[in-house]
Amino acid sequence: MTDTAPSRRERKKLEARERIYSAALALFEERGFEGTRIEDITEGADVAVGTFFTHFPSKEAVLTGYHRLYVERQVKHMSGLDQSDVRERFRAVMKWTARTSRKESKIFKIMMRRLILQSDLLKDNVPVILESFRIMESWIVEAQESGAMTRQFKPELIRAAISDIWNMALLKWSGSDKLPHPENDMLTKLDLLWSGMGGEE
Repeated sequence: MTDTAPSRRERKKLEARERIYSAALALFEERGFEGTRIEDITEGADVAVGTFFTHFPSKEAVLTGYHRLYVERQVKHMSGLDQSDVRERFRAVMKWTARTSRKESKIFKIMMRRLILQSDLLKDNVPVILESFRIMESWIVEAQESGAMTRQFKPELIRAAISDIWNMALLKWSGSDKLPHPENDMLTKLDLLWSGMGGEE
């Protein structure tokens, strides 16, 4: 059974949503989140204000969409990793996260400042966030079963500690235009945590 191609009307709606999304991100980067009005976005996307609200209930919802796509890309990257050493997989994820946050630094910093501290705005993204957690926790179980990591702590606690390494480092970086990117700090802290979680003799 083949999928039905979207109708012309559906294609036009998708195109309008993409124009709004792209225009909003570009304006956020150029003028800042607070300095961008919804009218600015609709003018840039060449749509009516009502069309904006058809697709996004607020400016924050555009950032929520960026966050969802970011996590989906992260999950895709994680799913493709094949290193036999679990710590190297975590290091690869941190390097990908660092590379992405550096490449998309303006909008990434806006996302971190606006959304991470307002976690209620991320409720619609919970399924993809939980999928990233599931993958990481499965890696930790693998490390524990192989003897490379202690079984003293539950996988979800270790995953939370690893996630906090990059979340807190990137949040601090996002709050300043003067701090260097924290990639090396993130990797060093991962290695320190991993050393303390080594397998039992």
